[in-house]
Amino acid sequence: MSEQGGSSFKIDVGGDISGSVVFGNANVVSFGGSAPVDVAGLIEFAREVRRALPALDLSEERRGEVADLAAAILRSAEERPADTSRLRGLGSSLRAIVEGAAAGALGTTLLSLWTP
Repeated sequence: MSEQGGSSFKIDVGGDISGSVVFGNANVVSFGGSAPVDVAGLIEFAREVRRALPALDLSEERRGEVADLAAAILRSAEERPADTSRLRGLGSSLRAIVEGAAAGALGTTLLSLWTP
């Protein structure tokens, strides 16, 4: 149910929800919430990136960073409750490195496993 009075809105939402909420009028649009993290997809992404590490065009230092990020993702995913903000950040960092290091079919395959 919603009520409109002047320039303010009252919106009541019941039940379990996830995702984003958008509301507004002609002058203002507000966003709330964030998409849930696909933890299973992120775990698969981290494992496959770690497995593909020798084929990625990275310096030894960058390989170490990738290995550390993948390990941190796998550790963080096991925590209960999982810190989804941390997982999203770690996954985004790992994805940014892979985007620059993997080309062709390998890059496409790895990047298709998880989207932040």
